[in-house]
Amino acid sequence: MKTIVTFLLTLVAFVNQPVAAQQVLVEAESFDEMGGWKLDTQFIDNMGSPYLLAHGLGKPVADASTVVTFPQTGEYRVFVRTKDWVARWQAKGQPGKFQLLVDGKPLAETFGTKGADWFWHDGGVVDIRKKQTVISLRDLTGFDGRCDAVLFTQEAGPPPGMSEVLPQWRRALLGLQEEPTEKGGYDLVVVGGGYAGTAAALSAARMGCKVAFIQNRPVLGGNGSSEVRVWAKGNIRRGKYPRLGEIVEEFCDHAKKSPGTYEEFEDVKKEQIVRAEENIDLFLNHHAYKVEMQGNQIAAVHVFDTRSSERKRFVGKLFSDCTGHGTIGFLANADWEMTPQGRMGMSNMWSWAEAEGQAVKFPETPWALDLEMQDFPYPRDHHGQWFWESGFDKDAIGDAEGIRDWNLRAVYGAFNAMKNRDGADNHQTAYLTWIAHIGGPRESRRLMGDVVLTSDDITTKRDFKDGCVPSTWSIDLHYPKEQYAQKFPDNPFISKAVHDRRIDRSFGFPVPYRCFYSRNIDNLFMTGRNISVTHEALGTTRVMKTCGMMGEVVGRAASICKIRHCLPRDVYEKYWPEMDELLELPGKAYRRTVNGKMVIPADSLELASANGVRTGLNPSQLAGIVIDDLAASKTGRWTRGTGLKGYVNHGYLYASPDSGSSIRFAGIVQKNGNYDVRIAYQPHPNRGVEVPVVVEAGGKTSNLQVNMKLKPDLKDGFFSVGKFELKRGDSVVVVISAKNAGGTIHADAVQIVSQQELESAERDQQEEAQKKQAAPQLDRGKTQSKSVSRRTLIFEDDFNRNESQEVKEEIGNGWSTASNRRAAGNKQVDLREGVLHIFRHEVADHAVSVRHDAEFENGAVECKFMLEHPKDTLGLNFADLKCKSVWAGHLFKVNASVTKLEITDLKTGSMDLGIRQQRVAKKSTPELEQILRSKVKKFPVDLKTNQWYSMLVTVTGDTVMLEIDGQAVGRFSSLGIAHPTKRMLRVSVPRQAVIDDLKIYSVED
Repeated sequence: MKTIVTFLLTLVAFVNQPVAAQQVLVEAESFDEMGGWKLDTQFIDNMGSPYLLAHGLGKPVADASTVVTFPQTGEYRVFVRTKDWVARWQAKGQPGKFQLLVDGKPLAETFGTKGADWFWHDGGVVDIRKKQTVISLRDLTGFDGRCDAVLFTQEAGPPPGMSEVLPQWRRALLGLQEEPTEKGGYDLVVVGGGYAGTAAALSAARMGCKVAFIQNRPVLGGNGSSEVRVWAKGNIRRGKYPRLGEIVEEFCDHAKKSPGTYEEFEDVKKEQIVRAEENIDLFLNHHAYKVEMQGNQIAAVHVFDTRSSERKRFVGKLFSDCTGHGTIGFLANADWEMTPQGRMGMSNMWSWAEAEGQAVKFPETPWALDLEMQDFPYPRDHHGQWFWESGFDKDAIGDAEGIRDWNLRAVYGAFNAMKNRDGADNHQTAYLTWIAHIGGPRESRRLMGDVVLTSDDITTKRDFKDGCVPSTWSIDLHYPKEQYAQKFPDNPFISKAVHDRRIDRSFGFPVPYRCFYSRNIDNLFMTGRNISVTHEALGTTRVMKTCGMMGEVVGRAASICKIRHCLPRDVYEKYWPEMDELLELPGKAYRRTVNGKMVIPADSLELASANGVRTGLNPSQLAGIVIDDLAASKTGRWTRGTGLKGYVNHGYLYASPDSGSSIRFAGIVQKNGNYDVRIAYQPHPNRGVEVPVVVEAGGKTSNLQVNMKLKPDLKDGFFSVGKFELKRGDSVVVVISAKNAGGTIHADAVQIVSQQELESAERDQQEEAQKKQAAPQLDRGKTQSKSVSRRTLIFEDDFNRNESQEVKEEIGNGWSTASNRRAAGNKQVDLREGVLHIFRHEVADHAVSVRHDAEFENGAVECKFMLEHPKDTLGLNFADLKCKSVWAGHLFKVNASVTKLEITDLKTGSMDLGIRQQRVAKKSTPELEQILRSKVKKFPVDLKTNQWYSMLVTVTGDTVMLEIDGQAVGRFSSLGIAHPTKRMLRVSVPRQAVIDDLKIYSVED
């Protein structure tokens, strides 16, 4: 164990006159063994110190302990700096109780039971009999008891109650040297280790700058770390500078939901990437609390180690405030603003799980918010999401601890309702797995730059010369949700998001560089949610990947400042052409010094386009001239889609029939010749049967109608709309319109290809086919799916749409459920973030059944799915309601769980009316049960929870074949599967499941 050594000191301590006193101060954060206590550094600027928090989710945490060396034995009075964290609300009970043990014996006084504010709680007198003594903190509740420091004194009175960071009397008792340790020679000092700070440090270091990177937590990522678990949002690698975002891509999380799992946020990976840069000195667990100024420039930032209290002074030429709260700018007296009321708040998300086959108790929480199940949205998918948020009109900085604690009271109150009140019957096995004790703030100070970006700038696409970082998130502002605010109007804890979606999510709005430096502190950059924007504009710039790209820009600007001996403003005013060149470099480009040779590593990412990373066919690899929908002229309202695969470039467009919408593709041929003009589209049952297409080529005009329900007959999804003899320089114009189309119109690309190019492509195909024919044949004895080339898509849904309200089910696209009958009308299906969440409501008397008509004899169903709990299952149930020999039309089903896949013949098995009646009457026989067992085939699998999988179910004749992620799992043949017509697909979920990208095909036998 670590030994804490103190000395006999003569100092100005608690009175104005020097006195000799034996004083031993033990900072809780310096305990060598923290046990289950967590180091909380969020509120240092409010209460003066880090502290230990007993965050046990209702179960007492393991003791924290250390060895203290006393100057002499004898009696000492003990003071513990702590508080009763619910006392400010006059709440019943004392959730934060803990004891102080001296050599294993607890003091008579129990701490965490008094004081609405931090104070020195008198613990009485203790007799120290050994100079080296073990002291321990023992948590009694698991409900967030907290301890800042312990003082042993032979003086009668307590120390001062001030909340100044590291006051002189503390430094003296800790034996800290009066002058801080010097840390100098830095080109850029980055304070704050979220996405913005991490990207800024990496970007500057790779451009040759020497960087000090300071973070007051033990991990990097900020809101995108395992401590807060907000998944990273905002589109990257697009816009004016598609290289921006490549650094973010290296360290960002890929969580499947928010909050995600601990592992998904990859704290270790982030740290490893930073430590791999030789130009970065990383200082985790270091808190910046003071700024030195020289005129209008920052000279140094003072920092202390949150574990040892050692002070350090960081000297640099440039500083970047990536703290979120704009702390460095505030300390430097930079111009700043903070919306006085109606700000977005702080969220503390949480998750819960269910024990296997046993009830779990949860303590009553009379001190928490007084909640019943109706007072909060049910935490579906076993987690409390982003909208557990409060503090909208509270002091976001001065009372940050109070906002966090209110959030904790809300979560504990909700879980108490689930466990001990009106939700108890349905949550016997529920237990808490995680609550964010580190808050996720959305809005506080904003530091003012030469440009203060407004929402009007963004929605009107105001053109800034220095526009660079693409902001693609909607203008997303949070407000208290009315239905839950009634009970606690002073501080509602559930929010709603109000979106202004007039944002170009593909290209993004280029946020100007002038928002990233202070207008009155000459050497201060800022990146992250504290940049120079209005409250409304913050709604789109605040998401983490967008903030990370800001850091990439600042890092490169810092290198120009180093080379040119200039300040951030000069980069825009004098050296923007140089900045423009740097922003074109790959994220992995580096030079060891700012004057060194630039190296482009071989593993640099492929350059994305202005609309992002291509997800479809590469136009440059297709024959002839290809004009993508992104290059076409559009009128009317179009919607971008990516659900129908096989598209060209980044996606396709579709528009409603008779909507007045049209699209015009135009190209010019470069050679004389005979040309075929083609359009690309993906067929769908809702597409138009008489879509008007006008082609103007070589002075001729052709009018035709295209049935877009039918699959295009040419390679790569193209359909010929005319052949023309053209000369070099002739223009080709293709117009697709919605008038009298007879359904939705679809526009993807136009191809203008000459006969010569077609013949060349045909020769290449023949040569390729000959090579394949000559190649060794694969062993095809194993189970395989039917050829994809013989499938016809009859229905698809990517679930990428929004509901107009949140109370009732609103799936759309032809889906229906039985929730009105089976779940008393309660919502059991929800569209969120482009996927379909299915969850059985607590009052439901049956598994959730989500239905869609889908008629075929032989066919296939393909979908992505995710199971979030080991007990979850997903069923695909094939039915024909016209078949009267079975119960409810059940023909056969496929069930997926984490341990097995099952195929069951229901028609000749358990759903045959005669068999079912016999079993309901409890007149089954051993022979019958043996027959039923023969109607099921099981295949063992090892699937992971919270991980996406792709499943393909192919039905041909009397056989069902299963694939997971492209790998054959098994097949089963049975008479009921051969029912001639399958007319309905039911997605059946007994507990909960998540699905996406569902497609239904008919298959030619």
